[in-house]
Amino acid sequence: MNGGVLRLDGFVHCQNSVVLEVTNRLETAYDRAGRMYVRCYRFRYIGRIPGGNLLLKYHNLHRNRDIYIHRVYDPTTGAEEFNESLQRYQFPTLPEVLDELEYLAQGS
Repeated sequence: MNGGVLRLDGFVHCQNSVVLEVTNRLETAYDRAGRMYVRCYRFRYIGRIPGGNLLLKYHNLHRNRDIYIHRVYDPTTGAEEFNESLQRYQFPTLPEVLDELEYLAQGS
């Protein structure tokens, strides 16, 4: 059995007309017992108010895919309020990203 590469693109429509744009690239492979496993190796989460401002960004769409960018924006002005670089083990799960987006959207 051979593995492959998958790409997941889509939108999560949230309360208050907030949208999370999602792009994930995933590698599939099989272990010796024939079980498939999936590993996401590229991420892009962009939270925004359609027709308005960005709320947050998470991604690792650069040369070193083990470094993740996290940016937070003011919902009323769009000005960047916070940024940091994260290591792979620090990257949040999708539910954690949605929780953060919900919190930020409350200020819009």
